[in-house]
Amino acid sequence: MDSMSALKWVRPNLKIIDQLLLPHEQVWIDVCSTESAHKAIKTMQVRGAPAIGVVAALGIASDILHTFSNGVSVSQVREYLFEKTSYLSTSRPTAVNLFEAMDLLKKIVAEKSNELESNGINDGMIIVEQVVKTAESLLERDLNDNKAIGKFGSEFLIERHGESGFSVLTHCNTGSLATAGYGTALGIIRSLHKNAKNLGHVYCTETRPYNQGSRLTAYELFVEKIDFSLVTDSMVSYLISRNEEGSAPVKAIIVGADRVARNGDTANKIGTFQLALIAKHFGIDFIVAVPVTSIDLTLDNGSLIPIEYRNKDEVTTTSGVLVNQNSNKLERATVRTAPFGDYGVWNPSFDVTPANLITAIITEKGTIKRHENGTFDLINSLANF
Repeated sequence: MDSMSALKWVRPNLKIIDQLLLPHEQVWIDVCSTESAHKAIKTMQVRGAPAIGVVAALGIASDILHTFSNGVSVSQVREYLFEKTSYLSTSRPTAVNLFEAMDLLKKIVAEKSNELESNGINDGMIIVEQVVKTAESLLERDLNDNKAIGKFGSEFLIERHGESGFSVLTHCNTGSLATAGYGTALGIIRSLHKNAKNLGHVYCTETRPYNQGSRLTAYELFVEKIDFSLVTDSMVSYLISRNEEGSAPVKAIIVGADRVARNGDTANKIGTFQLALIAKHFGIDFIVAVPVTSIDLTLDNGSLIPIEYRNKDEVTTTSGVLVNQNSNKLERATVRTAPFGDYGVWNPSFDVTPANLITAIITEKGTIKRHENGTFDLINSLANF
């Protein structure tokens, strides 16, 4: 969807849409320093693994364009960028795209610094320009990757289920707001929607406790006029159990991912694991849609993926706009839904779905199908594309 985006980049300025205010308000905020990028990622004003990586890189690009000018030395730029990339890496722990982007910028800085110093050149602005161009290339790459994921994913599902009469369900938000544009799992749904006969209906989960599904995915689907229904996370089993009663039964659950281990174990928004179990029980497809940058070949399995735990207030409270029939003014509020008092609240932001529950992993390079023994060989699969 070209009309919706999580970010706007016009040198030297980066703006992001404050996703904490969606779907009721569209407010663009400036992210022109590493500190403001860190805050935006940490507080989830921007979220979604691909978008986090791109915003982190462009946030640094904006920072150095505003900070440095002609006459700055190579060592000044190098030390500054090593410090800033390390700092941004502390914003959120699970999305591997963030670390991939920061490692790439560090590599560019180290290589360019060595090249310049070995040739007796002490112009730090050369490094600045190289880093900015690299960050800009990540923006373009992500958009192209997402469109390819949409193509491969829709082709895979149509091949398995025919050209008409099936519905899909998705979890969390994996669309234009979670990426540089188009989306991963939602990109597959967009590609299916291009030909109306391919897609019966879309169901999206509320995605508690942060409600990315009801706030963001429902918003994207509504704006793009894709026929959908919003359901709570706890309704999915009953929904799919009624498949035989509908003309367009749910044939696939499609999700994104924040990190995929070498064996195919997948970390995604909390609630994904239970959806995979539901898909297994009812014999429907469970599809993971990710760019290759979300696959972490350094980790043997999902037990090694760091899981972020967030504040208990996200579970005990909820935020939105107050419904006031006597006023056209939007009034935002946070309300308490749980008892006051001292008790435990457990709030992991992600869970890990075992590889043997995943039908296929869709990347921009192609579709990786699970082996008959229930495993993935991602190293060889990626090497053979």
